[in-house]
Amino acid sequence: MDKTEWRHSLIALLYLTVASLLPTSLCANEATKTDGAPCQSEIFCHGPLLKAAQLSNIFSDSKNFVDRPLKVDADTALREFHDLNYDYRRGPAQKLESFLEEYFAPVGSDVEMVVPVDWMEAGKHVKRQLWSGIDLLLGKIKNRGLAQWTVDLHSKWPQLTRKTLADVQQNPERHSLIHLPHPFVVHGPEPSRYREQHYWESYFIIHGLLISGMHATAKGMILNFAHLIDRFV
Repeated sequence: MDKTEWRHSLIALLYLTVASLLPTSLCANEATKTDGAPCQSEIFCHGPLLKAAQLSNIFSDSKNFVDRPLKVDADTALREFHDLNYDYRRGPAQKLESFLEEYFAPVGSDVEMVVPVDWMEAGKHVKRQLWSGIDLLLGKIKNRGLAQWTVDLHSKWPQLTRKTLADVQQNPERHSLIHLPHPFVVHGPEPSRYREQHYWESYFIIHGLLISGMHATAKGMILNFAHLIDRFV
């Protein structure tokens, strides 16, 4: 790792130290707390709808409900849920499931998969001065098995890179996810439950990006943390 990469890595570590105290979703937003809830959202942080969704046992993962963006404004969803007169203790669960299908989008639909702008497929460079970091690394690996493993690992970046949709910024009350201005890498491919930029995992992800020569993506993730620091600290 050269001096520039070490500098980027140290900057990332500083941001990540502060970012460990930051939220990645609305459930830890800066909004006024209500009755001990982490935020004021009556959809994602407290209230009868959240309670019904979590206690009806209709999701295999308790994170699934809060990862479903609203199709309508929060007041409309709450009003319709009130009119539904649903009691999770009596059910039936299908009644709640039909309601959620009508008023909520699919899990994780507020992020999209993107190909990093600085990702280059290994071995596709014809001029040495255009070689990416991954090709420079491969030139130093003598073991064929290890070299192929490195290529396979490098090929995962497009599968792991996400970007928040514009609606997250335009209609934040419909999402538990916090908008980030730059693409970011998650630490598991679909169907992973992790759809946010996490702070500790990002430290190691940024190390990997630097090894792959993907400085723009690494910088974008650091700037995302800077954005959160400016907003919440």
